[in-house]
Amino acid sequence: SDLILATGSGDKSIKVWEVKGEQARLGSTLKAATSGIRALAFQPGGGVLAAASFDCCIYLWQMMTPLASAQLLQCLSGHTAGVWSLAWKAAEGGGGGGAVLVSGAFDNTIRVWHFTNGQAKMTGDPLREHTKAISAVAFSPDGALLASASDDERVLIWEMTPMNRNASTSSAPAATSSDG
Repeated sequence: SDLILATGSGDKSIKVWEVKGEQARLGSTLKAATSGIRALAFQPGGGVLAAASFDCCIYLWQMMTPLASAQLLQCLSGHTAGVWSLAWKAAEGGGGGGAVLVSGAFDNTIRVWHFTNGQAKMTGDPLREHTKAISAVAFSPDGALLASASDDERVLIWEMTPMNRNASTSSAPAATSSDG
């Protein structure tokens, strides 16, 4: 079956590739960011691509086939410095294509976004336990935990509450690790 691959660049562009077997063909080049692209993540199921940029925004693109094309859905703003990392998970209940996106940035915060029916909204207050830029975020396989790594040389583990319209996260990490 055909696959879609996306690559981001410091030149502010995202290239979307169609992959068939061992062959890759450039389908389209997406441009919306005003600064370099730092991270890309496909929503579970692959229908939406999130792109993190140094311009403080997260761009959500609706993926279309054939020709690996896309339509800009939304620019998520809220971070006050470049966005460095992204992770998706399917929302509990699964209906309506819902999903949860988390973003980590140079403003030392993690933000949680609830995505449903083609739009995302920030959920709860930013997570602020790190003292330096957030370099990586990742969900556990079951989505119950979120790990965040930072330039402060710590990995924090967050318990995620059920992701519904009023979702939030715990105000403090469930565990911390430092390599000191």
